[in-house]
Amino acid sequence: MHCCVLGNLSFCSFWLIWMRRPKIPLQKRLQVYYAMCVSTMLYNCSSWAASKTILNKLATCHRSHLRSILGTHWPHSTIYNEALRPPSETVIEARWNMLGHVLCMDQNAPAQNALQYAIEGAKKYRGRCGHHTTNLLDILKAEIMERNLNL
Repeated sequence: MHCCVLGNLSFCSFWLIWMRRPKIPLQKRLQVYYAMCVSTMLYNCSSWAASKTILNKLATCHRSHLRSILGTHWPHSTIYNEALRPPSETVIEARWNMLGHVLCMDQNAPAQNALQYAIEGAKKYRGRCGHHTTNLLDILKAEIMERNLNL
């Protein structure tokens, strides 16, 4: 996954900060991590058509980074804190924020036209044969069904 690769690259570029545990307080290290690494991993996440498996891989990468920053290893301790927000929640929230912005746009805006074409095109045109492609509209529909929302 490209976002994990970019996150790992930015994480490795700050390796000296993560290894100076006694000198740099934990809160500062976490601030640097969220500002530089998590923002790189989640760049443009509002337009991703990421499935649950991809989001799980992203969460695994995130937890691995946090374990390195904290200096803990799996058999001895686990990372669980409700204050640590998983990246999948951020991606889902960004998707819904983007949809809200698109719905509030002018009817002639390109994003509004693309959304309208995607909705009408799904009804009119037959899709391609072969492997089913996952798109953002399908994922939003699935999230609506999961939450039992009547829109």
